[in-house]
Amino acid sequence: MVMNAQIKDSLQQAYSDGMRSLFQLIRIRQCPYFYACANNFTVLFRSAGIGGFTDVHALICPTTRGFRESLRQEEIEFTMPLKNKRNSDQGYDTWDSQETENGDVAGEDDEDDPVEEGWLKSLGVNEKDIKQINYAQDRLTQKQECEIDNSERSLVLVEGVEVLGLHNFLINCKSAVSITGHLAGIPPTLLAPVAFKGASLNSLKVRQAKVHLDDSDYYSLELSGPILPSTMHNLFAVSSPEHSLTATFTDVSVTEHFSKLQNNERRSDIQNKGTVVFGKENLSDCGLLPKVLKHFCNPDREYVTHVECLKYDCETKTYTWT
Repeated sequence: MVMNAQIKDSLQQAYSDGMRSLFQLIRIRQCPYFYACANNFTVLFRSAGIGGFTDVHALICPTTRGFRESLRQEEIEFTMPLKNKRNSDQGYDTWDSQETENGDVAGEDDEDDPVEEGWLKSLGVNEKDIKQINYAQDRLTQKQECEIDNSERSLVLVEGVEVLGLHNFLINCKSAVSITGHLAGIPPTLLAPVAFKGASLNSLKVRQAKVHLDDSDYYSLELSGPILPSTMHNLFAVSSPEHSLTATFTDVSVTEHFSKLQNNERRSDIQNKGTVVFGKENLSDCGLLPKVLKHFCNPDREYVTHVECLKYDCETKTYTWT
């Protein structure tokens, strides 16, 4: 299908309206989270209170050096909490990277300071050699930045007021729309557990089967489609299983890294501030069941993990997962 300019403008307008609607719902805590799925990256917006975070925040993965540079040009501050610390020691102070508890900070820790020209001149180094040193350092910095592109270490975290700038950036971001292929001209897809402007209610594809094996009947149920993090919680919360079951999941690889982000604030500080309690109360009207919301607001790392297989034992009434 060949799209003309009018169709592209209409799709872009619908995407912009949906983004603004969802962002407003996130800010007023009427929506716990939503996804913006672009052709080469995925953004997860989460409301204040989710995961023990006190402010609205967004996670982007995977990213490239060019994309991160675009964020810097828009003066959007971000951190890279999954980025490995660099222990390079090249004999220059400028190679020492400064690290923070929250990871590398854009504009401060990501880029090395230029070589002190005055110090090099005092050692008798001429200007031509200084330029070569600076050029070599720039090349090394660029190489180090590109090495993490499209990996879990490229995950970007944006918090607080900076999320508004990210929201505006994504609405006008040309790289979020593919110019070639079968998705050419299609803006990012928005996925949320609540209704928003321009949204359509799509049901998951369900396929069921029955197998008779060793004088026993086994039932299988296959759900296909975008299964959001709260879907399985809601299913088990509404109707607890009466028989033993096993559930296996097929994940979207680009979203696996979101589960590896942890709140670096100490649990004692979170408890003293009452972040979890206030988060649950403020999000009580976000559409999640109270028992489900309790888990989403908890900052403990065991509450957010990558699950491939979930098993329920009806005799012990316990869950195990891998």
